[in-house]
Amino acid sequence: MGNHDAENEKYYYECGFSGISRYPVIYENFWIISHEPVYVNINMPYANIFGHVHRNPIYTDFSERSFCISAERINYIPVEFSEIKKCIQEKNNK
Repeated sequence: MGNHDAENEKYYYECGFSGISRYPVIYENFWIISHEPVYVNINMPYANIFGHVHRNPIYTDFSERSFCISAERINYIPVEFSEIKKCIQEKNNK
């Protein structure tokens, strides 16, 4: 859930979401999925997929350990998870 999601959790399930969380979630023992960016570095066994930052230039679109999916950064077009994995993997292989 993001900082503008003010409804209770039941509301979002009724809207069709199959899962929601107010806190970061670790997926496949590697991906930290969060609304706000979480600090990770190359020495950590995680990568972070986040939104929240919109067009803020402080945050990069993606790095070895992060991928920003703010709607403004991805041209309001959903990105397949396989593409995110590919970007992170390619960045780590350089």
